[in-house]
Amino acid sequence: MTWLLKLVIASSLLLACAALGGVFVPALAIFTHFICYLLLLSLFALLLSFTPTFSGLSWRPSIWRKLILLTLILQAIAPLSMLLPADKVDLESPQHISLIWMNLHYEQQAVNELDDIVAKTPCDVVAIAEAGAAQLRGKFQQYPHSYEVDEAALVVFSKYPLLNAKKITNKNDRSFLQVDIAVARRRVRLVTAHLVWPIYSAHLTTLENATEVASSFENVIMAGDFNSTPWAAPFRQFVNTAKLQHSRQSYGLQNSWYADKSKIIGLPIDHILYGGNINLTDFEVIETLNSDHNALRGEYDLGGKFLRKARD
Repeated sequence: MTWLLKLVIASSLLLACAALGGVFVPALAIFTHFICYLLLLSLFALLLSFTPTFSGLSWRPSIWRKLILLTLILQAIAPLSMLLPADKVDLESPQHISLIWMNLHYEQQAVNELDDIVAKTPCDVVAIAEAGAAQLRGKFQQYPHSYEVDEAALVVFSKYPLLNAKKITNKNDRSFLQVDIAVARRRVRLVTAHLVWPIYSAHLTTLENATEVASSFENVIMAGDFNSTPWAAPFRQFVNTAKLQHSRQSYGLQNSWYADKSKIIGLPIDHILYGGNINLTDFEVIETLNSDHNALRGEYDLGGKFLRKARD
């Protein structure tokens, strides 16, 4: 029992330091993806520090308790920051747009499930990853406009016209799908993405490319499976440099991907980001049964300059 207690205390402190470092340093970001689970480890270590065994083993146990508590508090800052309200911009006569994103994991039942979700809760745009053309045949028929990138298995369905659709290549990674959506007399650029895991160097390169892409238009929405939690250093740097906001902001930290079929252990690695003259009005994570990912749904007010003057 003594060696186990020492192991828990030491590992909680070391992993907490690594997780905190990963908020700012890309080389340690892999630890930060699991910061919420490491918070539980730190909490367990804090509880163990009040046992008689710990007091008998430690020199000045109160100092150790304070140190563990400090690491617990510092780790909590990054996740809790996602509970703060999103910034708002002043918009003149805004248009409204709603969007659903989901990674379907090439599961036909997941395709059918998302089709049912959209039928019950209509939205303007559906963006998906990992679905083949045969799986999508006959689905999402209420959307007259669509575009896909076969190589990246990315597809966008839209009730609004899609303009300037194109594929944006990434070195050693999947391509982006970029389209301009014509919402009445305004335009919003939608970029969908499915990045490789953060254990590969291409992940960092793709995020750098995403920064340039997100800065290329007045109003931008980026939706995708970024394979990164929002508090990892590379993703934080991308969001801050591109001047984007999280749709999750103030709506909680629900997981969007799960490692187990019962959907207990997971991470929030799918995101809808937005920037420019856009305000978030609603957001939710929709739990699904047939994919290892949940769906994300966002509602937005779109402002900015008009494409042309209104006619009399």
